[in-house]
Amino acid sequence: MHLVLIVFLAAGALIGARGAAVAQDVPPQLVSLGEEALRDLDNAQLRLLRRAIRGCRAPGVGRFIAPERDPCVMMSTDRAIAQEGDEALNDFHWSLLDSDRYDENRSTNAWRRWLAR
Repeated sequence: MHLVLIVFLAAGALIGARGAAVAQDVPPQLVSLGEEALRDLDNAQLRLLRRAIRGCRAPGVGRFIAPERDPCVMMSTDRAIAQEGDEALNDFHWSLLDSDRYDENRSTNAWRRWLAR
């Protein structure tokens, strides 16, 4: 059990490190999409994130890790985004700040700062 937890934490740290490096640069193709397309990408990313959160919650088991720091949620969301095969959605996901990427209650304006650039 401890080994599984260590593997999840290590994977989460690696994912977080990759995300921190990527979140600084917003791909120009995302900014050129416009507000409506970015809103659609935000909704799609949140849908996949919420599905991952539900999948990582065992019935009747309390969770002590916030979803935005839960390695299961992080890995499941990243995998779901990759499986979608949508390059814009993948770029959107990795361009979000770490604090927003896995937070289902993030501000709906998390991506609006990109439009100001």
